[in-house]
Amino acid sequence: MNIFAEIEASEFVNARLQQIKREVSAEDQNKLLNINETEYINYLVAKYRVDPLVFDYAEMAAGEHEESVRVERMRDFDFRGFERGQTIKRQIITFYIPFVGERDLLKCAPGHRRMWTMEVEVKGETITFTIPNYRDDSVEIKRELDNCIEQMQFNAQSLANELNAFNQNVLPQQVAQEVKSRRAELLRRTNTLQSLGVKLRPAGNVPATFSVPITPKPLVVKPSAPSTAYKPEPTIDEATYRGILTVLHDLGVSMERMPSIYAGRGEEALRDLLIMQLAPHFQSVTGETFNRVGKTDILVREDGKTLFVAECKFWKGLKGYHTTIDQALSYLTWRDSKAAVLCFVKGKNLQPVLDEVRDKTKDHAAHVAPRGNPNPGWFDFEFHLPNDNTRRVMLAVLCFHFPPVGDDEPPEAN
Repeated sequence: MNIFAEIEASEFVNARLQQIKREVSAEDQNKLLNINETEYINYLVAKYRVDPLVFDYAEMAAGEHEESVRVERMRDFDFRGFERGQTIKRQIITFYIPFVGERDLLKCAPGHRRMWTMEVEVKGETITFTIPNYRDDSVEIKRELDNCIEQMQFNAQSLANELNAFNQNVLPQQVAQEVKSRRAELLRRTNTLQSLGVKLRPAGNVPATFSVPITPKPLVVKPSAPSTAYKPEPTIDEATYRGILTVLHDLGVSMERMPSIYAGRGEEALRDLLIMQLAPHFQSVTGETFNRVGKTDILVREDGKTLFVAECKFWKGLKGYHTTIDQALSYLTWRDSKAAVLCFVKGKNLQPVLDEVRDKTKDHAAHVAPRGNPNPGWFDFEFHLPNDNTRRVMLAVLCFHFPPVGDDEPPEAN
């Protein structure tokens, strides 16, 4: 094998992307629609990431044997007294370097590389190459060995840089695009079939659960999903959800600037102010009305079930924050539900609370992934329902600074 010289690295990663496309296309349709999309994307990214080669030069070893070498192959050899084609025995030194990684990467030529080739053999997780000792010159042999290692290190690092860029940028984007595109295609088909108004017949038997794939990499567990027929469920579209959050954010920021609005008010009173402002903005949304349930909730319901919930709470520490998330999630049953937690922070400093929300939300048992920080004090997260990880919840956390005004202290909620 000519190390780092047989195929372009781009060919290798493109083949990896084709594998992903084939796996997503072959997935059972109902499972792909029922599965938690983020967890499935994360699974594919973990499964198909390409770990760069790592050579253990510290464990390099050497051995030697004799070979009959034709005199014309020997550099700087004094041919006097020898005929062309005649052979003499010479020492051949074999070097062994262990490596970790996919052996096919040894063939890959990075885009930025040194134009250098060396024949190697691969034995298990070790590459071997030879340097002949033609003139009993250890200095010359050491110089040639050092040159080989230098070229290997340069090309291996260039290849690693390409693979890291693939793992961090190209792979997640391509996987997400492939999964979302396939799900969108299947949803269009499902909605078309549902609109016919006839009894649907299953296409055939499918396995009840996903199997756990066996790969030579660290264990990557594929998320499970039911194979029962996917049933479309109502959801607040993304634009409406962002609109609700924007109105809540803008109202909260306005209240921060006008202490007289929040001074002396408790959670329920602040919640009612928000509902009064929300309702006119979204009164034309068919089937959606804002309701009050309990002491601090803002709900949007459809068909007797909750599509959106907002919890309004004064900040009482991380434990109380996680409890508030539990309370918000407990109202939701639909797939792709939406939620918000509005934190009213009474302390003098807001930043420590923002730091905890950013760093500690992931400790909640139902947390899936962070989704960005659109504005100061506004964090987006993805969760799943506590008892069904195939049903995701988009949850926004909006933090507003309501420090006490004079001796005034907002009353605690029961």
